[in-house]
Amino acid sequence: MGLTNDKSQLLPSDEDLKFYQEHGWYISQKIISDEEIEEALKGCQKIHSGVRDYQLPVQLPIQINWTPEQNLDSFRCNDFIIQQSIEIRKLALNPLIGRIASYLSSSDQIRLFISSLLYKPPGEFDDSVKVGWHNDRAYWKTCTSLNMLTAWIPLHDCNDSMGTIMMIDGSHKWSNNPTLLELRQEKNFSTTKMESLERRLEATGFSIKKIPMNLKKGQVSFHHCLTFHGSYPNQSHLPRISVVLHLQDKSNKYQIAKNKNGKIFVNNLDELCRKLPDGIPDYSDPLFCPVLWEKK
Repeated sequence: MGLTNDKSQLLPSDEDLKFYQEHGWYISQKIISDEEIEEALKGCQKIHSGVRDYQLPVQLPIQINWTPEQNLDSFRCNDFIIQQSIEIRKLALNPLIGRIASYLSSSDQIRLFISSLLYKPPGEFDDSVKVGWHNDRAYWKTCTSLNMLTAWIPLHDCNDSMGTIMMIDGSHKWSNNPTLLELRQEKNFSTTKMESLERRLEATGFSIKKIPMNLKKGQVSFHHCLTFHGSYPNQSHLPRISVVLHLQDKSNKYQIAKNKNGKIFVNNLDELCRKLPDGIPDYSDPLFCPVLWEKK
C-alpha cells in the first residue's frame, strides 16, 4: 500500500501541535509506505546477519553494536544505523519525518542526531528486554537545545503485547524537584531495576499516566527530549523491530558538559563526526547529521 499524492494532508494540524506541546508526544498518520518498510526490513536482516554496507571509522561499544556473536535472544541495539545500512538510510530520509519534526519543534530545519535499529525478542520477560524510564536529554548533555525530539518507527503493527514504547504523559512539562532532576540526568535506557525506577517516578509527586504508542505499520510516534518513556517485554510471538531517529532542531550545537565526577561528558557522536576549527564536534556534519528537512 502506498501513500496519497497530496502529502500535505499527512502533516500535523494546529490542534496536533497544541497536543504535542501539552502532552510531549504525537502519533502521525501513515507516512511510511509498505514498500519503504519492506526495504528497511531487508536492511535489518542484513545487519542482524552481520553484513554492513559501510563500516564506521570508530569501533562502537558492544551494547550499541549488536553482532551475531552475541546472544540471539537478547535485546539488540545498533546505533548509527543509517551510516551502515543503505536500506534503513532511505527510510530515515523520508522527508515527511523531518517535516513533521520541524513543525512540532517550530524549527526551520531538522538534522539527524543519532539513528538506531532496535530489536526486542519475543517471549523474553526479564529486565534485560525492558527499556527503563528515561528521557533522551540525559544522553544529550552536550547539546545546547532543549527542543530536540525523537521519531520512533516500528516496522510492523505494534501494540502493548509487543512491548511498544510508552510515554509518561506530559512529563516534559514537569518542574524540577530533587527527585525528578536526578532521574532526568540518569541514563536508564538499559536497566535491571524497572520496578525501582517506577517507584522513584511515583516519588516525584507528579501524576504518572502511561500511554502506549499503539501504531499501525507506517505510523511514526514523536516525543520531546524531556518526555519520560520506556517499554515492557515483548509478549507476542514475533520480534519487535523499530528504527529510532533522534532529531535536532536548527539551533542545536555542541557544548561542554561534565559528569558528576567532573569528567567531560562524551556522546558517541563526538567520536565520529567531523570537528570544527576549534576542535569541538560539529553537529551539522552532513555525513553523520544530515539535514532531513529545511524550510525553503
